[in-house]
Amino acid sequence: MPTTRWSPLPYGVLCALLVLAAMFGLLYAVFPPTAQTPRIVDAVGSLGLLGVAGLTWVLAPRFPNDSGLDASLALAAGGTALATAAMPTAYAQVSLGLALVVYAGFAGYFRPLSRVIMHLVWMSGLYLTGLLLNPLLPGWLNTLAVISTAAVAALVLNALNTRLHHLALHDPLTGTLNRAGLETQSGLVSALTNRSGVAITVGLIDLDQFKEYNDTHGHRAGDQLLVDLTTAWSTQLRVGDLLARYGGDEFVLVLPGSDLDSASRLTERLHHAHEAPWTIGFSSWEPREDLYQAVDRADRAMYARKEAPE
Repeated sequence: MPTTRWSPLPYGVLCALLVLAAMFGLLYAVFPPTAQTPRIVDAVGSLGLLGVAGLTWVLAPRFPNDSGLDASLALAAGGTALATAAMPTAYAQVSLGLALVVYAGFAGYFRPLSRVIMHLVWMSGLYLTGLLLNPLLPGWLNTLAVISTAAVAALVLNALNTRLHHLALHDPLTGTLNRAGLETQSGLVSALTNRSGVAITVGLIDLDQFKEYNDTHGHRAGDQLLVDLTTAWSTQLRVGDLLARYGGDEFVLVLPGSDLDSASRLTERLHHAHEAPWTIGFSSWEPREDLYQAVDRADRAMYARKEAPE
């Protein structure tokens, strides 16, 4: 599995924002709101934004960890600051403040919190510098409103996206990974361990007589049993081990740096962590192998254990 998968969405959204800002700049240059002659500075700035949009789509994805996206956003904020310094009307300065809020919201939604804070500091510093260089400096209240709105938009959207991302990758009942989260996290684990030649063991756990437990005690008690089990198991796992709910009463373990012998020792600790009965099967996850091939072998090993005589 690949370590990362390039997503065109944030690059496309930023390109669209830059093109939209460039179109507004060109309109302002050709049809200035006052009796001024067409503004060459605005036209050049708009063409510069179009250039940044092109670089964002063509070159930015080539940089690791989406650092090219951060660079494009920083350049866009720099262009906004230059335009703020040159804009002759308060209306135009408000429009540029709105652009700052939009860029901050983009950073909040698409970038991690540490990068969001860096962008906010960068954008706010550039915006204040642009205002100080402009002879028509707006009131401090307006300036504070723009910067505060940008910060709130960025932080709220970041928190919302983080929450949505967590819900998309985790089981809502137990809090463990779901299948989508298992695929995402196990792909990262596989890529890291394959380079170092470390073994990975995959286990599939199936609860014994779980249907009978639900029939006897009710589904609410069954749900609580799943929560209690996963909580107890999590205390026995190392940092880097993955636990995912694979089905109704099935769970998958991905254990990087563990061979079958160490995984068997883990089984003893998991059984001691909670008294509920369950059966597990293990398999080695081979390099360049799909996760589900290893899970299928673990599934067969688990059923072989269930069917084996006591």
